[in-house]
Formats: sequence, C-alpha cells, structure tokens
Amino acid sequence: MMSPRRTFLALLSLLFVLAPTRAFADKRRPVTGALTTEQGVRVLRLHGSAFDRGYSHGFLLGPDIRELATQVLLSPIVWPSLDYYENTVRKQIVPLFSFTLGQQRELDGILAGIRESVGPDKLHVDAVDRDLDVIDLKVMNIFADIQNGGCTSFAAWGPATRNGDTIVGRNLDFNRLPGIPESQLIIAYTDAGADRQPWITLAWPGMIGGYTALNASGVFVSMHDVRVPVNLPAAPFVPRALAIRRIMENTTAGDAIARATEILRDSHAFCGNNFLVATAFHDQATPAAVFEYDGQFARDGGVSVRTPEAQSNTLPPHTIACTNHYRLRADATACDRYAKVQQMLVDHPTGEIDLDLARQIEAKAAVNMTLHTVTADLNTGQLTVSFCTAEKNASETNPATFTLKDLLTPKN
Repeated sequence: MMSPRRTFLALLSLLFVLAPTRAFADKRRPVTGALTTEQGVRVLRLHGSAFDRGYSHGFLLGPDIRELATQVLLSPIVWPSLDYYENTVRKQIVPLFSFTLGQQRELDGILAGIRESVGPDKLHVDAVDRDLDVIDLKVMNIFADIQNGGCTSFAAWGPATRNGDTIVGRNLDFNRLPGIPESQLIIAYTDAGADRQPWITLAWPGMIGGYTALNASGVFVSMHDVRVPVNLPAAPFVPRALAIRRIMENTTAGDAIARATEILRDSHAFCGNNFLVATAFHDQATPAAVFEYDGQFARDGGVSVRTPEAQSNTLPPHTIACTNHYRLRADATACDRYAKVQQMLVDHPTGEIDLDLARQIEAKAAVNMTLHTVTADLNTGQLTVSFCTAEKNASETNPATFTLKDLLTPKN
C-alpha cells in the first residue's frame, strides 16, 4: 500500500502532467466578430483573416447553421429524396463549382466554429448518418444556383430623386422553406484589405456570398433568377452569390459598371441571371445597369449590359428596373411585378423618389414569398431593412433603419 506522502506526490505529478493539456483545451481561438440584435434585426459583424471570419461566423451562429442545414438541405420539400441529395447534389453538382482558396478557408473556419459552438457530438446528422461537413456548407452557398425564385429591384438617380442621390429598392422572393424566413440577418464584413472593400449582405447563417449587398463605396447589387438552359460544358462554375461578393469587394462607385462586366464575364454561370448593379450618383453617365448573364458565351461574351438607354420599355429617364426576364438576351416576357414597378415610376413625376416612395414601389410589387425588402440611398448610406414573418411578407412589416457606416463599424 502506497504511503500518504507518496500518494500525494503521485497526485501532484499527475496534476503537472495534465495541467498543460487542460490549459490547451480551454484556449479557444479568438472570435473576430460580434453578433448583435439591433431594432429587432440580427447583425453579424466579421473581420480578420478568411479563416478567422469563418470561425467567428460558425462559432456565433453554430446552432443556427446546423439547424438550417438540417431543415433545408435535408428537406423533402427541396429534393426528391435524401439519396438524391447525398449522391447527386453532393457528389455530382457541388464539384462543378469552384471556390477560391480564401473562400475554402472561410468555409473551413465556419465548420471549425460550429464544432466549437455546438460540440463535436452535435455535428452528427442522424438522417444521413454522418457529420455535417464543408460539402454541406458549399451546398448552402450554391443553393441559389440550383433552386429558383423571383425578385424585384429598381434604381433611380439624379433628376428622378428628391435629393439627386441614387435610390434603390429591392424585394427578395423565395419559397418559405422551414427555417429560411426567421433566420435571415445582416452580415457585415467590416475591414478593408488590399483586395477588398468592406461590405454587407442580407443573407442566412452559413452564407459567405451575397443575394442583396452594398459596399462601403456605395455600390449595390441584387440577384434575380432567369430561367434559361444550363450550359454544362462551361464548368467549373462560380456560385452567383460569390460573383456578387467579388463585385462587392472589388468595385467603387466610379468603376462598378465596367468592373462588374469584367468580373461576370470571368464568372461562368450555372443558370440565367439578372444582376442590378447601382452606384452612388456623382454625375456619371451610367450609375446603374442590369447585367443579363449566363453560360451562353456566343452572345456578348456571356454578359449583356442593359443600361437605361438600352431598355426595350418606356421607363422614365434616370430609372431602371429588373425582375426575372431578359430584355436584351431574349425578347421580354410579361411580368406583373415589372409592370407594377414601371407604372409606379411613370405615375410619380420626376424628382419625387425617396426612401419612403421606394418602399411603396416595392410594396406594390411584393408577393407572399417576399422574404426581405431593402431600400437604400447609395450616396448617404442610409437604408431600411424588413424581413417577413410567418403571417406577413417583408413589405408589410415595420422596417429597421440603419446607416452603412454603423453596420460596417466593428462592435468588438
């Protein structure tokens, strides 16, 4: 039998052996971001390296991302079967898309942050008997490329607006899948770098791209679906949410239209798209345009730029509108939402459009599937944001008012 003294010394030596291991285990990676709720809207602010931004994203929103992945990615409403998701989407469709090294690092960071937040045991997804992984996160970021919706946007500037600034309005319309409406938030990338502008996006947990986005220079981009045949030989494809991110990070109000053309011609598309790109108005000739782009390269290198002068309709001067049909790359088709925006713009004399009227225009075009509505003055950086509820579409809920400067100011 060991003496009391020897027992004490043995326990003491064991504590010295275990202490470094425990200290290491308790040392969590620093969180370079903050999650706040402001006027009822969740705002996730991120900064730092790609991995750090991802880790903070995953750590702060771990349960949300896991729940959203389970509710949406494994939903029988979305895919024909779980087997289709596991063997067609994950193994055949995801490899068609390219992610940059930085984007891959950010997704790796998100997964690491989720693991730290919920614990490794809760990464397991019983329905498919495996852990949540980076491929699932990639599916979340190409979801817009393989699931169609509808949206409405417009821009007005100069003589068309009350203060001469660029005013934009935007409805994002999409199926109200479980978890989608209530998990919407603003994600702000608050730090600039040699290769990027600070920017914000209205998105969902786990998203690293943009659907509705604005950058610090006063550039706005909104995504719209256009149903055209997929051009598979053009793979690898760039997820269109990440094409928007490239525009956000790499353009200013002075060069956005020209640079967006270059970026989209270099971003092979899996599906048909309309992107409305608008910029703060500084007397430039073209502060807004609609980019009609897809994988059909024989026409305009795959990207046709519809400026106000090129429109095949009679919108008032200094305005442009966009829904879910081409007007250059194909003959325009009838669209009730487009007609409503057009009529609202015609009905209001030059010089009336401000943020309040912009919201009225978007409300006129809203549908039951309108998940979020945004209006913004791109010169001042003031914007309003509203999200849908279970009972109301986004245009029917009270908007929160923000400034871009505040959203891009770190909170930690």
